Amino acid sequence: MKQINDVTAPDPADLFSMDLRYNNPTASGGTAQFNGNISEIVWKSAGLDKQSFGDYYDTLNRLKEARYFNAVKTTNNGRFNEVIGGGLKTHLKNIRLRAKPTRTLWFPEGPLAQSVRFQNFNL
Repeated sequence: MKQINDVTAPDPADLFSMDLRYNNPTASGGTAQFNGNISEIVWKSAGLDKQSFGDYYDTLNRLKEARYFNAVKTTNNGRFNEVIGGGLKTHLKNIRLRAKPTRTLWFPEGPLAQSVRFQNFNL
């Protein structure tokens, strides 16, 4: 799967558009992936700005970081960054989710958005 509707020029009737980029990320995307990993997720919901996550992987192709970008409100960049750390024996040693509090009720920017850190989370 590569696309749901058109993110660059959404139809007014579309409530949601998404583009999965593998080997052709934008400037705010992750490193191009030629192995099936997603390098960037770009989406737009009706009434909201175009947003994206740039994905970064370790040498074993495990997701290690996702960086959030807002195409219109650049001051929101980094608001929902995620960092996943681990060793060679465990995939998830700690997960760090970061979100800045906001006064709006739009998902995922609700008032309950906060920093959360899980340590020594082993599967």
